[in-house]
Amino acid sequence: MDATSTGNQEMLALLGTLVADPAVVELYERLDALAEAPAADPRIAPLAADLLTAVPEQLFAAIPEDGVIVNGYGEALLAEYAPAQAEVVGRLMDAFVERGRA
Repeated sequence: MDATSTGNQEMLALLGTLVADPAVVELYERLDALAEAPAADPRIAPLAADLLTAVPEQLFAAIPEDGVIVNGYGEALLAEYAPAQAEVVGRLMDAFVERGRA
């Protein structure tokens, strides 16, 4: 991400407030709890929904519509997670894409 552009600086500032939110820490803890869980764990859907709800509307508005898509980035990111965690993050990424199309 080019952190020097105004839009990206706004996104980074919003992400900074998001990760500093104590309520978001609980979401990270729930994600950590899925480290040994299977990809079909019933906690996945509620956690993905709660993570999406935690994202400020301003962050979606700050995402440029003509942003560059880096092929393979999502797959590389998901490869770093355990199966259930990857399912949560994948659902969140899909929701971001859908939200961006709206």
